[in-house]
Amino acid sequence: MSYQGHISSMIAAANLKYVESLDSPYDLPQDRQDQGKRILYFETSRGCPFQCQYCLSSLEQGLRFFSEDYLKKQLDIIFNSSAKTIKFLDRSFNADAKHAIMILDYIFKHYRHGQQFQFEINADVLNQKIIDFIREYAPPGLLRFEIGIQSTYEPTNRAVKRIQNFERLSEVVKMLMEDGKCDLHLDLIAGLPYETYERFAKSFDDVFAFRAKELQLGFLKLLRGTSLRNDAKDYGYVYQQEPPYEMLENKWLNHEDMHKIHMAEDMLEKYWNSGRFTRTMNAVMDEVDSPFALFYDLACFYQDNHYKTMGYQLDELYSYLDAYLPEKYHDLLIMDYLLQFKVKPKRWYPSSLSPQQRKEVMRNLAKQYHLDQELLFRYAIVEEIQNQYLVVIYKDYQCQWTMYKKVNV
Repeated sequence: MSYQGHISSMIAAANLKYVESLDSPYDLPQDRQDQGKRILYFETSRGCPFQCQYCLSSLEQGLRFFSEDYLKKQLDIIFNSSAKTIKFLDRSFNADAKHAIMILDYIFKHYRHGQQFQFEINADVLNQKIIDFIREYAPPGLLRFEIGIQSTYEPTNRAVKRIQNFERLSEVVKMLMEDGKCDLHLDLIAGLPYETYERFAKSFDDVFAFRAKELQLGFLKLLRGTSLRNDAKDYGYVYQQEPPYEMLENKWLNHEDMHKIHMAEDMLEKYWNSGRFTRTMNAVMDEVDSPFALFYDLACFYQDNHYKTMGYQLDELYSYLDAYLPEKYHDLLIMDYLLQFKVKPKRWYPSSLSPQQRKEVMRNLAKQYHLDQELLFRYAIVEEIQNQYLVVIYKDYQCQWTMYKKVNV
């Protein structure tokens, strides 16, 4: 038993049959009103088959599953609730392929429209049967997989007992991304043993190359009870003495290195993970040697120009990036910006058309493409983009856009 001032060395492991006898934790009266606005956390198992030295789950030996009947009853409750985002707590959902397919099959057949289910998986050991099942039966947009890669440096992976086959992992990630059915969220951890600043940048670039929807750059936490915290002195770790116990430096990364990684992470969140700059950033990344170096350089540009990192307006993010990038990306930035909204946004850029040109272009487009002229004049923004006309219509809180060939004015 643990209590204030005493941490027990014994790892508590609840009897799952007893847990199943309790009232459902997914249908508590106090949660119902706001359930649709929150993440619902769901578990189908406890424990973890892996021994990652920085993770508390490595302390509990073995993997135990709730019964199939119990899980289906709880899922029925969730399907009939207002919950939209359901995140599975299983540390490795795909540890047992039969169990994973059973859960996925039940979700595919009974989910409520508008729900999304998130799972943490180990990609390099993802059974091909699971991949094939998803590709054949999964409705688009229903699944989101979090894949903890953490590092691509073998000495680092060996030190934290996270052995993975990066070649197979790469194959699996590409298969899951091919048909676009799954959103992928890939994880890295900065501050693991043996990874210098340069080697971490290499891990970042290795993983960013997948171009997943999100890449989370996390920072190592030296959690109580984990082997890595017990060995902290051997690795030269300096870390916060209060939660979340984040590392500040070690033998391979000093304070300045960590600060630079934090700077790059801020730009990663703003310009990639936000999903607001898809066209622009993909075009940029097609031409850079190191995505990590670009994010860090952008962060330095922010500092040099005293740009806001907090309390900014959305249009300011576009203006900042426009100032940083070469002129050739300007049109893509305008497209990314205009397609973010459901009502007409304010412009952060000079319009490509004068008021008179805009009227003439709308009249010509309406005539040539048989468009509703009143609709264009009342609800549309028109810009000349890459020698075409981008027409974006904001009506009934919907954004519809089309590219038209340039017409003579």
